Amino acid sequence: MRKNAQAYCLNKAIRLTTPSDETYTNLYQGLADCYNLAQKPKEQIQALLEQYKYDKNNHQLLFTIGRIYQDALEDMSRAKKYLEMFMATRPEKQTKEEDPEGTVSASLYNVAERRLDAIRKEQFFRVGVPSKMIINNKEYKAVN
Repeated sequence: MRKNAQAYCLNKAIRLTTPSDETYTNLYQGLADCYNLAQKPKEQIQALLEQYKYDKNNHQLLFTIGRIYQDALEDMSRAKKYLEMFMATRPEKQTKEEDPEGTVSASLYNVAERRLDAIRKEQFFRVGVPSKMIINNKEYKAVN
């Protein structure tokens, strides 16, 4: 019985000293908010990436990272990468969100889609026709 009690106490001590994933998520979210207020986008992205490690189901973080790369850092290749990662999380059957009255409202996926289109158009005018493009999660290859 004594060995079980010691193991119980040690396991309890470990649980008390090791924060849960939820605690890490909240801490990194607060850190990202602080960096946002301080207008430090690179540090904000790092905090968001750390948060994502502990909150893998929060796909909105990928959108936020892409948005920061696009708007604050004007790094379109990284913005495109994270926005595409976000779009890959879109449920297959979801194309539009509808409100109860049946009118179409923009979802975060629609916003990401428009951002990606803007990046692709900009890249097209800078670089020319890419060898392949991904539109609405479908791959198209250029015809030579």
